[in-house]
Amino acid sequence: NKLTSINKKKCQRLLDTYQDWKTFERGLENCYLITNGLGGYSSLTMTGAAARGDHAFFMACTEAPNHRYNMIQRLEEQITVNGKAYIFSTQEYADGSRQEGYRYLSEFSFEDTPVWRFHINGVEIEKEAVMRQGENGEKRSGHYPLADRKSNK
Repeated sequence: NKLTSINKKKCQRLLDTYQDWKTFERGLENCYLITNGLGGYSSLTMTGAAARGDHAFFMACTEAPNHRYNMIQRLEEQITVNGKAYIFSTQEYADGSRQEGYRYLSEFSFEDTPVWRFHINGVEIEKEAVMRQGENGEKRSGHYPLADRKSNK
């Protein structure tokens, strides 16, 4: 029991450290990478920002290994709740301005695919990025619970 309790505490500290996006800078430190087996990939920070030159939501590879084309650099995401618009994407631009959607990010997980969960004014948004093996394509899916949609009317 004591050993299990200690291991749980260590795992929780590791998880808390890994998922620390309380500041903009911390949110840029960890990235995800998923590939399609053809040389294409999707890679952004855990807050969804394109922080490096090789980051892209969808980087296609037309001829392996090095003919890559940045098809979708990043996503700019916005939701309107009770008449108010909220941007939940994160990015810093060359002029120093920022989108700070990480403030609404409540969870990021990366098992087989990256999954983000946001909470904005009583609405929960879950999104997932998926790449199919052997295809040059990217899929973004979102889940907006019905109960939360009703609250937007």
